[in-house]
Amino acid sequence: MHKKDLSPLVLDLINSKTVEGEFTPKALLQALTNAYTYVLETRIKTHFQMYLMEFLIKLVVVLEEEIKPGSQLKVQLQVREVKLRDFPKKIYKNYQRLTYRIIIRSGWLFNLVLAIFVIISYSNALGNPFVQFLLYIGVPFYLFFGHMILMFVAERYFGEVDPKIKIYSWQAPRVWIQAQLADGTQFELQISHWFIHKKIIGYRFHKSPLHSTRTKRKRKAKTVTTLKLAFPKKVYPMSAEAFTQKFKHHVKLDSKKVNKIKLKPGEKRNTVIYRDVQSEGGKKAPKVDLDRVIQLITMGGYKRLRQTLPEEYLWDELTRIEAINQEVATILNNIGVFTFEQLMGLTEKEVYNKVDALRPRPYKYNHQYFYDNLETWQAQARALMKKE
Repeated sequence: MHKKDLSPLVLDLINSKTVEGEFTPKALLQALTNAYTYVLETRIKTHFQMYLMEFLIKLVVVLEEEIKPGSQLKVQLQVREVKLRDFPKKIYKNYQRLTYRIIIRSGWLFNLVLAIFVIISYSNALGNPFVQFLLYIGVPFYLFFGHMILMFVAERYFGEVDPKIKIYSWQAPRVWIQAQLADGTQFELQISHWFIHKKIIGYRFHKSPLHSTRTKRKRKAKTVTTLKLAFPKKVYPMSAEAFTQKFKHHVKLDSKKVNKIKLKPGEKRNTVIYRDVQSEGGKKAPKVDLDRVIQLITMGGYKRLRQTLPEEYLWDELTRIEAINQEVATILNNIGVFTFEQLMGLTEKEVYNKVDALRPRPYKYNHQYFYDNLETWQAQARALMKKE
């Protein structure tokens, strides 16, 4: 394979340039494969990361089978090795808010003002030897040792409570892919590397004549995978409550929980967003794991979506019944009552066993409250069912 025969897209990948645009899965897969093969065969020096190319090839193979026929992939790829100078740097520091810094600066200002006041007060008596001694020796002595005392007090008692912290952070986007799957689901995957350099300085005054510092440096690199799945309600009809019940629990991958889950029920689509973070100490971010991404898509998305819904999740709005507010409806849900039919079948014995077994126990709406209102609720539920 000669370099002249390569397409512009393949050349951009080999030269580690940012690839951005819309491509068919077949075209993108061909370009990735050609670039990867060309580098292996020619052994040319390149700055793109081989493991990331392998990940992208396998991912596009998977998406090619699931994508909506005739649609394209929207991509933005950064396959070159990460150089922090190429990305914007964010700096956080707590310098202006440190307790000991405020004490030192305010104390130094007080001593300086006091020294100036003394000098002005005795300026008319400069011929007096005592005044000369006071101005030329006493004032500098006072300023020096007064500041030393302030430093001792501030740093001795506040140095470790309020350490000096400076944090540098970089965010390097690596992969962004958006597609519409065959069932109409909007798929979006974003992978980025985060680098954090943290410097902590704890002050200690008593170790040297002036002051000493104890500095700690911490480096952490993260690989952050954000997955967004927007399921169409026409294909997967369900209420916002049913969607929340299915996706509210954390997903475990290799016995580790996915860090964040965000749910967005909507009129046309129900959206779930996962953020999975893998972190390591040091300068190198963990490699992107395709198996982990696929598990997140299947276990966090379609496995939960396509599971058979228990009847209790197809609930009625219990608050349509008078005297059932949202708090009472929540208690009923917690004891397994979601529909009017289930409410009609609820017995006093079940109320006693289930309501009082809840933890934390609802003292305001205890089992006696349910005893007194159960027959009224059941009559109203029966009337609402007849209307429907």
